[in-house]
Amino acid sequence: MSVVEGNEFSVVLTRTLGSVVVSVTGEVDASGSEQLRTRLDDIIDDESPMELVVDLHGLTFMDSTGLGVLVHALKRMRERGGELTLSAPSLSTRKLLDISGLDRIFPVTRV
Repeated sequence: MSVVEGNEFSVVLTRTLGSVVVSVTGEVDASGSEQLRTRLDDIIDDESPMELVVDLHGLTFMDSTGLGVLVHALKRMRERGGELTLSAPSLSTRKLLDISGLDRIFPVTRV
């Protein structure tokens, strides 16, 4: 497990059999989205997971720049033949996914 902290968020990486789980907590907005993008890119490059799960349970806020980071990571995973799943988004994050239409693009688990 490894932890990376941004200005207002943190990322915890957990490896499981065949997949990598990234737990994002706090707030991801324009000021932190580039750090999150870099971290997800590093995980995709270094870990080469076939399944990347982004656990959003502890995410308290995300704006459109954060959504852009997730879309970028999804594209990179699919280019490599893998998949990115969003797990346990909060009510506000689910609303953001619904409004943007990304709930139809991303696999989302409600656990």
